[in-house]
Amino acid sequence: MSAPLPAIGAGKGLSKEGRLWLPPWIYPPAEAEPFDWQGSVGLPAAAATAVVLSFLVPRGRNGIIRAYANQVAGGLFTDGSGAVVFAITHDNQPYRYYNNILFSLGNINNPTYHPFGLRVFDGQTIQFTVKNVGLVPAAITVNARMMGWYYPKDKEDPNLWMVQ
Repeated sequence: MSAPLPAIGAGKGLSKEGRLWLPPWIYPPAEAEPFDWQGSVGLPAAAATAVVLSFLVPRGRNGIIRAYANQVAGGLFTDGSGAVVFAITHDNQPYRYYNNILFSLGNINNPTYHPFGLRVFDGQTIQFTVKNVGLVPAAITVNARMMGWYYPKDKEDPNLWMVQ
């Protein structure tokens, strides 16, 4: 005969109703709404920045970007050269580690899946931008894609501390 499992105390993984609470940015609840945003723009002039993709997080909802991609099509772009620099921002503030992207993060057909994702919050404007540092923009297209889901804000534990 096996020993009974130890009880989980209040506030340790349980909701106020006593049910197991799963983070909605990791386990999408039934009310989750998937998104798959794509954007494309011609490469801007030298030293200029352009928004490749932009979306507004719906009111009353938070979410997670689980996959993303960016690519330069045409021209003589070489990953890592620094001739083109990408950024992913929330309300014009870069996500940590995503303000100086020198490489393609996957491609549009096969985006990179982030192990934890990038959180998005009610009313934020999310953007994927590109800066042309040193390419001649003729016949060059820049593409971006972001995939994830939104969920109702009330699915989050209000006692959790979060970093954006």
